[in-house]
Amino acid sequence: MSSIKILITILIVPFILFSKEEENSFKTKRMASSQVSKFQNIIDSSIVNKTSLDVSLIFEQPAFNERIIHLGESLFDKAQICVDLKSIVLKYGYSLIVLNEDNIELKARSNFDCISELTSINYTTNREYEELSDGEFKIKYIKKDVSHQTSLGELIVHIKQQKCDDTGTNPITLKRNEGNLVISNIDNIQFFEFDINQDGKNELYILSYASCEGYLKIIKIQEQL
Repeated sequence: MSSIKILITILIVPFILFSKEEENSFKTKRMASSQVSKFQNIIDSSIVNKTSLDVSLIFEQPAFNERIIHLGESLFDKAQICVDLKSIVLKYGYSLIVLNEDNIELKARSNFDCISELTSINYTTNREYEELSDGEFKIKYIKKDVSHQTSLGELIVHIKQQKCDDTGTNPITLKRNEGNLVISNIDNIQFFEFDINQDGKNELYILSYASCEGYLKIIKIQEQL
């Protein structure tokens, strides 16, 4: 009788250990596909702020092997910007970046459907093509300043020479009565406004992305609280 008990114990214990290991592995994979973190005011030396505005670099894509989400080919187009309750959802293919009032959530894969979409403006490589009589194309690079009126002041996009075939150079100046905000290191740019904390004042969000590198950074600009 005792030998039977010993045999049962030998058979069952490895099974229980294996099941626990599988469970822990499953949890690790789930955690790796989604991450929530508080906004961090990351230092960006390209930001020169001589206004009364609060300017924060709230997200910057880390080194390749440290990334929760890999935007890949989805970054060759601008983000679809959605509103979900009190959150802003940046949709890149199946990957999501969810901006809340005080934190950011990264989701590597989601079947989220965008019901309410925000309008945004973007500039990329800023070039035009003209087809010549011989079938060849003449490429014209656009260099100019473009002005946009925002809730926080006049935003000027300084369209410069492109960096590569899919990434432009588009630094900005935000003009205010008390001074200017200058952000010199911006690649392709997409920007929009939204009142995420519902205080009656819009924040301005600047997305700078380099398509070929899969690189993205997000800057939040707002009136001082």
